[in-house]
Amino acid sequence: MGLARRCPHTVVEAFDIDPASRDACEEMARDNGVGDRVFIRGACSPEELNRLPLSGPLLVCDCQGYEDQLLDPAAAPGLLQCDLLVELHDFANHDITTNVLRRFSSTHHIRLIPSVNRDPNLYPGLWFLKDRRDRGIALGEQRVPMNWAYATLRGEARK
Repeated sequence: MGLARRCPHTVVEAFDIDPASRDACEEMARDNGVGDRVFIRGACSPEELNRLPLSGPLLVCDCQGYEDQLLDPAAAPGLLQCDLLVELHDFANHDITTNVLRRFSSTHHIRLIPSVNRDPNLYPGLWFLKDRRDRGIALGEQRVPMNWAYATLRGEARK
C-alpha cells in the first residue's frame, strides 16, 4: 500500500497464499484509496511471473524461502528484464544467496544489504511497552539477521 500511495502512477501486483491476508490487503488498499491500482492474487509461481509484464518494473520479493524456486530465470525469463529487491532467507535454504547471485550477476548489479536492528526508542507507538526489551521484541519479530539483494539491470541488459 505504501508503494502505491507514494507512487501514484504505479500498479502493484501482490501475491499472498493466505486468504485472510489477501482480504486484509484488499481492505487496506480500499481504505488508502489505491484499490484501483493494487491487485492481490493467490500463490505466485514462475508461471504467474511469466504472465506479468516484467520488462522494466521493480519486483519486490519476501517469500520466506520460496525465492530459490520462484526467482529462476530459466522458468521465468522476464526476471532478466526487471530490477529486484529480494529478502534472502538463507535459514530456509543455505544456497539461496549463492543461487540468486549466480542467476543474476551477469545481467544485474547486485548489492547485498544486511538487515539491521531498529532502535525501539524511535517508534513512539510502542512507548506503551514500558520495557525497552519488549519494544525490541515487538520490532524484531524474533527474526534472524538476513540480507536483502538489490539487483538492478546492467546497462547492456536494459531494453
